[in-house]
Amino acid sequence: MERHDEYARGVAINNPKDFKSKVDETMLMTIDHITDQMEKGIRLGIVRQINTRVAAAMMLGMMDYFCHFLSRGKFKGSRATLINVFADIIRHGIYEPKNQK
Repeated sequence: MERHDEYARGVAINNPKDFKSKVDETMLMTIDHITDQMEKGIRLGIVRQINTRVAAAMMLGMMDYFCHFLSRGKFKGSRATLINVFADIIRHGIYEPKNQK
């Protein structure tokens, strides 16, 4: 991982425009993939009808920050437990069913 970090930093410093365009391209490809998966879930009746593109971008942001802090040991608990917590929030949201309107 260190080598990738050093490489990314080097590219970002030496070719900032190219680096930004590659990051943007990678993020959009990831959003496209998440969007496709959500749309499959809608067709299967697993995911409710939502704006999948917006939801995909939100999920990517959540995953990014979650992984950032997880990799730096900023959460208490095992990695497996924390990943299960993240997955539970994605699947069920944060509201108690009795309080949803």
